[in-house]
Amino acid sequence: MKSKLTYLASALALGLFASTNASATVVGGIDFGNMGQTHIETATFANTWVSPGSDAGTTVTGYGMVTTLNGATNYCASGSCTLYFTYTADLALPTTATSQIFLTNSVYTFYLADTSAINFMNQSSDANWAYINSLTAWAQFTGTDLGGGIDYTMTPSTYDGTTFNGTGTGLADVNLAFGLADVAAYLNGNSASFGADIEITSSTNSFVLNPNDVCTFQNGDWCLQGTVNTRGRVNTSVPEPAGLALFALGALGLGLSRRRQTA
Repeated sequence: MKSKLTYLASALALGLFASTNASATVVGGIDFGNMGQTHIETATFANTWVSPGSDAGTTVTGYGMVTTLNGATNYCASGSCTLYFTYTADLALPTTATSQIFLTNSVYTFYLADTSAINFMNQSSDANWAYINSLTAWAQFTGTDLGGGIDYTMTPSTYDGTTFNGTGTGLADVNLAFGLADVAAYLNGNSASFGADIEITSSTNSFVLNPNDVCTFQNGDWCLQGTVNTRGRVNTSVPEPAGLALFALGALGLGLSRRRQTA
């Protein structure tokens, strides 16, 4: 028969083994690592065109997929999964060929699929958009007002009737009433500029497009592609499911050892 000390040591070793191997922070089915931050990189997204001279209130839309999260290309807690996003915003001011583009009412919505990524180039952007919107709502950010209702600014280096090349910056806050509640709470870090949750940067151009799209610049169809990055700290005061599971496992081990001692 094993001694009480042996049982106690075994239980503690079990908890220690779990703690040394539980480096992941898993929230909403996604492995955030153990960095206390969120750095979401997206790519292969398409965006509708806004011509010089477009009126204030003109809506722009875009979509894409998450390629890395905190530097990891495989960010699924288990099995296969993919995060996608959609983007909508309105022009805050009329556009000209020589000025910055100011956007308002920006909404960044992330969706989770429990399968590997689809190839956007195999179908049109309209079909890609419909597919993404059929998936599980995961999280959503809304633009932070930087003054005058503007929440995002794009700076073109080339901007005419048929060509665009430029970068963008903005801020956004998590929508606590949308998607998975544990994800929203975790992403509510309030650490970016002006107390926003995330900072957003983008690079967009019209050089390479989805061959299944018909780009008509005058009508604002899918004429742009590029990348979007979001960065922010997370709310570390929210208990993560992985941490709760570790605590429960350790408590179970100690409970077993106490039972052995009193047996």
